[in-house]
Amino acid sequence: MKEIILASASPRRHELLTLIGIPHIVIPCKEEEGQVTNNASKSSASEKKQETIEESILQVACQKALCVAKTLSPAKKKSALILGADTIVVLNDEIIGKPSSLEDAFEMLKRLTGNVHEVYTGLCLYDLEVDRLYSGVEKTLVSMISCSDSRIQAYIASEHILDKAGAYAVQGIGAALIDHIDGCFYNVMGLPLSRLTNILDEIGYPFLKTK
Repeated sequence: MKEIILASASPRRHELLTLIGIPHIVIPCKEEEGQVTNNASKSSASEKKQETIEESILQVACQKALCVAKTLSPAKKKSALILGADTIVVLNDEIIGKPSSLEDAFEMLKRLTGNVHEVYTGLCLYDLEVDRLYSGVEKTLVSMISCSDSRIQAYIASEHILDKAGAYAVQGIGAALIDHIDGCFYNVMGLPLSRLTNILDEIGYPFLKTK
């Protein structure tokens, strides 16, 4: 069985793979927080030229996988599947990235609370032996309750959110801000598990196969 390499430093993605029993190792892409990510706090989707949001996040996810592939030995490449992922928050066609400061986080949450936003995750699984990329995109709608400024400030003070797109953690205290979710919950955490297992089924990876 080929070894899965998670091309991400995200502890949440590591935890989710472990949750469903997928053995893996973590080798983060060193470019993850630099050239390849959608980390701008505010950027217009219209600035993506002809790219759709889905195409953009798939490109980033695949770049992460290819980034790690370059670091592997020839022997390792023959038995590895590299998983790259990218998650973004979108409100009214505008990409909401990770906050650059606590003040930026406050402004993000002011916009998100009381509204419905979209969470997209692009997945890219790179099979080095056959030199083929398998990919998919998951979209989830997240509705947030209306919050006072003081409630937003209290939340920011209660949870580390500077490394999270949209400045909230659905698996943490941020769950109290969520009215309802339409779609995959784990997608909002950063790794849509059902979409991933569908890709693994496509390539014949023995996930939950009977003996």
